[in-house]
Formats: sequence, C-alpha cells, structure tokens
Amino acid sequence: MRIEGNRLVGEGVKHLKTPNTSGKIKQIKFGIVHDDEGASMAGTESWIMNPSSKVSYHVLIGKKGEVTQFVDFDKRAWHAGVSSWKGLNNINDYGIGLSMQNRNKEPYTEAQIAKAIEVAKVINDHYKLEEWTGHKNISPNRKSDPHNGFPWERFREGLKDSSESKVLYVTADTLNVRSGAGTVHDVVTRVNKGDKLHQLSPIKDGWVEVLVCESNVKGFVSATYVK
Repeated sequence: MRIEGNRLVGEGVKHLKTPNTSGKIKQIKFGIVHDDEGASMAGTESWIMNPSSKVSYHVLIGKKGEVTQFVDFDKRAWHAGVSSWKGLNNINDYGIGLSMQNRNKEPYTEAQIAKAIEVAKVINDHYKLEEWTGHKNISPNRKSDPHNGFPWERFREGLKDSSESKVLYVTADTLNVRSGAGTVHDVVTRVNKGDKLHQLSPIKDGWVEVLVCESNVKGFVSATYVK
C-alpha cells in the first residue's frame, strides 16, 4: 500500500468521493482515530456520502479489514468538530481522520486492527505526522471515541520503522512461528537458524511476538530459541 496524489493505492482500497469536505488542510500534523458508531460498513459509507450528514472521515476501516477513502489527505474532512490539540483549534485544519467501524464499544477485530495499523503507517511515513491521538482527546467534553478497547500501545508500536524495533536471530535449526503465544496455536510459517526477526512486543510467559523480516509474516515464537 502507498500514497499517490494524496490517495491510498493498494489492493482492496475503495474510493468514494463525499461532498462533505471543504478546502485544504492548513498543515498535516496529526492523525485522529475515531469510532463511526455505525451499524455496518455500508451504512456508514452511505451516511458519509449523504450531504445532510455533514460528516466525513478521510478513511474508514471495516471489521473485515476493508478500507474506504472518502477525502484526499490534503483536503479537510469533517471529522473533528469543535476541537483543540497542542495549542491548535479546529483540528480539521490539521488532522487526518481515520475511523474504525464500531458501534456500542464492540471489540475491534484482528483484521481491523492490523489494517488500521497498515494504513496509519503509510500515512505516517508519507506525511511525517507529529502524533496520533483519539477523538476523545481533542474533544474531551463531547466525545468518547475510540473506546477504551482500542490497542494504543500496539498501534503506536506498529507505526515505528522496523529499524526502531529490536532485532532477534533464530538459534534453533528450525523454529515454528505460531498464530498465538503457545503450542496450542496454529503454525503460520517456519524459520531457520540465523533468520532475522523483529521483536514486536515484550516477552511474556516465554513467548514473543515477531515479524519475520524475509516474508513479512507476523506471529509468535518461543523466546528460548531466539536471541
């Protein structure tokens, strides 16, 4: 996935042109995470395309990892409302709005979280944002999204360059990379002695989440067999 002409380009990215936009962003400084409070991806898409809603996000992330962009990133979407952050008011002038399809504080899906991190990292790398924060932080007296289940620590770790994460090397002849922490989880791939991994999370109960550098596959390995 990449950005060309202030638009996401990549497999599965959908583009809809909402009328709910006005002018250019003064300076792209922040990324703002929202919950849409909609019952479905299609329902929110319809709402954002409706001029009477007077609402839009730059990007909406669905529960299955769907991605819909409504507003070019250099243009103002109507997502922040009355807001302030870091001494600036009206964050529509300074922020890119990324919304999770989520109603009534439902758990975010794995596909949705992974895609949100992927999209946010592309945005972050392209525009060199200062910070990502939540709608509830820029409008604390009006909004409570994203809800407390949003994985901020994982999200922010995912935005870091690979060079910022700790590099591990496989010490076993062959090592299983699993979908979760423990041998009860499925094997997603195997790595060999000397293969390079990036550590994505602290070691917990003898397991560590990693990114396999060669294949870009994420999973968990036994911490006993890496160093």
